[in-house]
Amino acid sequence: MKENEDLLRTKALQELDIMYTPPEKMFDDITSLAAFICNTPIALISLVDNKNQFFKSHYGLDVDQTPIDQSFCAHAIKNDEDIFIVDDATIDNRFKENPLVLSNPNIVYYAGVTLSNDEGIKIGTLCVIDKSKRALNKDQIKALEHLSNQVMHLLKLRESNIALNSYKEKLDYSYKRSSEFSAMAAHDLKSPINGIKSFIDMLNDKYNNLWDDNDEQYLKFIFENIKRMNKLIIGLLDYSKSDIDTINKEHIDLEKLVKKVFELLTQDLCITNAKLITSSLPTIISSKIAISTLFENLIGNALKFQKEGCSPEVKVTCQESDFKWTLSVEDNGIGIDAEYFDIIFNPFKRLHNQSEFSGSGLGLSTCRKIVEGLKGELKVSSVKNGGTIFVIELPKS
Repeated sequence: MKENEDLLRTKALQELDIMYTPPEKMFDDITSLAAFICNTPIALISLVDNKNQFFKSHYGLDVDQTPIDQSFCAHAIKNDEDIFIVDDATIDNRFKENPLVLSNPNIVYYAGVTLSNDEGIKIGTLCVIDKSKRALNKDQIKALEHLSNQVMHLLKLRESNIALNSYKEKLDYSYKRSSEFSAMAAHDLKSPINGIKSFIDMLNDKYNNLWDDNDEQYLKFIFENIKRMNKLIIGLLDYSKSDIDTINKEHIDLEKLVKKVFELLTQDLCITNAKLITSSLPTIISSKIAISTLFENLIGNALKFQKEGCSPEVKVTCQESDFKWTLSVEDNGIGIDAEYFDIIFNPFKRLHNQSEFSGSGLGLSTCRKIVEGLKGELKVSSVKNGGTIFVIELPKS
């Protein structure tokens, strides 16, 4: 066998990461089917590197590898044809002294279809073996060829799954490190801000009787900016974590969750005249952290973006279909011009200044990241001064 062919084949097998791996049912099903179709006691998926032939699946045979110098498959992959047949190994000069012919499994008949990758490199065979003379008919040979194609499809699929799992592990690790960094950064950023606030509080207590109206106004601006910075840091932390919050799934009673979120937000915003309407919200399976953050942002916006003197009213409903949940959060607030529908989900995009409505500009972008992480879709409809409806479509788990 040519040296460069050995190297190419060995490299191809290394890329597949298949040699000397444990049995897998999807391959065992193929050898079982091949033996049944061809009516042989043995069927193998045989792969050949530069040292051994390894049986990824071995139906009717107890061993999982043999030395390459005993390999029928090594002869098959050198053959110009896609199928290699030995009618009687006991009288074939190439095999009659082979230990696999002289002793267990006492090979007499061999038929192997080569396994080739997309580059045309032959890496092994799907073969059937009998201990007595026989002959496969055209239909059996055709079936063996089809099954060999399926072996290659499975090998490619397996390779893709391994690469995908490896990428997922790296991504999970990256998310974890990112989350840890975000939490650390938020803590480190909040500490000096809290320190500044504490010292200003001390100065205010000490010199309160000396401040004039301008000084009082300056202090008010300082405290408002400190509060805004704290909210921005919390918003950044939520935004950075919104990707990984969608991983862990559990049963969520939406009715209880929405009412709890509404209660906490109205207390935090000191709103006493707000009204919540729900319509028999179901229990769903999803990430509780993600769903909680989603409703905290949407209900929070519904309560905050209100016309002066108006009593906030929030309506949360749900519709169920065969494959998805359709949740909606409707308010009677100031609404959004249609021209802004495409940009309100961008990070830090604000339609109002801080003096009108406070916020970090990260709430809706966090919501979109969460919904996309849950393989869903977030939509908005609104009329200026006529309220807003956010619709969340989530696939059922």
